[in-house]
Amino acid sequence: MTTDSHHEPSFRPPDSLTASTYAVDTKYLNSELARILSQDRMLNAHLPLLPPDVELREDARVLDVACGPGGWVCELAFHHPQMQVIGVDINAQLIEYARTTAQVQGLDNAVFQVMNVVSGFATPTPSSSVSVSSHSLDFPDAHFDCVNGRFLVSFLKTEWWPKLVREMVRVTRPGGVVRLTETNGFDLIITASPAMQRYKQILNQTFERDHRMTVLTPYLGPWLKGAGCTNVRTEAYLIDFAPDSQEYEAIYRNIEVAYYELMDLVLKVDPTFTREELEEAYRQCLIAMGQPDFCGQWFCASAWGRV
Repeated sequence: MTTDSHHEPSFRPPDSLTASTYAVDTKYLNSELARILSQDRMLNAHLPLLPPDVELREDARVLDVACGPGGWVCELAFHHPQMQVIGVDINAQLIEYARTTAQVQGLDNAVFQVMNVVSGFATPTPSSSVSVSSHSLDFPDAHFDCVNGRFLVSFLKTEWWPKLVREMVRVTRPGGVVRLTETNGFDLIITASPAMQRYKQILNQTFERDHRMTVLTPYLGPWLKGAGCTNVRTEAYLIDFAPDSQEYEAIYRNIEVAYYELMDLVLKVDPTFTREELEEAYRQCLIAMGQPDFCGQWFCASAWGRV
């Protein structure tokens, strides 16, 4: 496969690449890497890599926004070796991991770049002075056949959502597809456990106070339509995880890691909590999930449309 048409992003100052709004502190990078990789494997097994009614040409060019360690990119590149699949993320260490993974797997069609996909969003740009340099996705217009974004809630502030969706549409060619897959904050876990309900409430309140959205799935379609997409469709996915289910271990470990990592954000946003209080609430969640009668579901939804 040739990559002569591949666009190399222009250089950006280092501070634009380190000003991450990711909800988890970088000190947890190793545990977060393991969590995301496990999550990617689970989601790739339960969700279609591409929307069910979408067929791309064999040599399509595809972009994954905020790709993390590249789980979705590598999976798509493996199943479609003629496609060029590009992943971008603000974290250079995750990008290096993704590159190494692609190299080990012989995926020459998987390409990864460090990029701040919300560059400039924190500083309003007058509409009269919008230029190519103001684009947060450092690619030309109409460059990709498909642009994918999954769980962008982990770093997007509330007012940034429509901006990034418009950018995703801008870099998609006419007739191409833009897809978003999201959860409703920490209500991605559906369970009757009082301990987990309490901890989810704390985390959702923290996100809202930190200017992040906790109700997202109803907006995915309208955002795509507002950015110019047509034929917008949505689909919901539920994964059961009772102790006797196939996915229980993966989801348990995911929650075990994420709920602990996010204590720092809670304490930063709401100092009325103490770490001791959060650790006890966290411990009660693990106890609840360990009960033989525990049952829960993992919920997410996708929306996609044509440009």
